[in-house]
Amino acid sequence: MVGIDTPMHGWSHLAATDLDELHEFAQKLGLWKSWFQNKPHRPHYDVRVEHYHKAIALGAVPMKRRELVLMLRHYYE
Repeated sequence: MVGIDTPMHGWSHLAATDLDELHEFAQKLGLWKSWFQNKPHRPHYDVRVEHYHKAIALGAVPMKRRELVLMLRHYYE
């Protein structure tokens, strides 16, 4: 599952329960792999607000930031 949190200060976070799925989705969204944030327990892409609605149209699940963090904790801790 790919999720994206609500934009805050012009940015969202794109994350997934599977890293391969995350990178594939990011590529479809037009993000560069070099933008990947390989944070321990919280791997994600920072996404400009301009990409938020496109990400949802491509199938990302919109969620609050806390929900996204809890999803990442469940899968990566």
